[in-house]
Amino acid sequence: MVQQILDDMRTYFETKTTMTPEEQALLQRLNDDFFPITSVSREDLQAYGFDTRSITDAQMCRLAQKK
Repeated sequence: MVQQILDDMRTYFETKTTMTPEEQALLQRLNDDFFPITSVSREDLQAYGFDTRSITDAQMCRLAQKK
């Protein structure tokens, strides 16, 4: 899903006739070599015995960004 959103944003900016400097910078970042290949869900953590009832969305995002 995240990759689809990134692809949709890239397509949106590439089809614009004029872009602000901020949009140009964002498009450049979208075109950088970034290839997300994994995901994590609460169900994944539960499968390993973690109690996920108190994990916030923000904590899940931080966990997903770990390398």
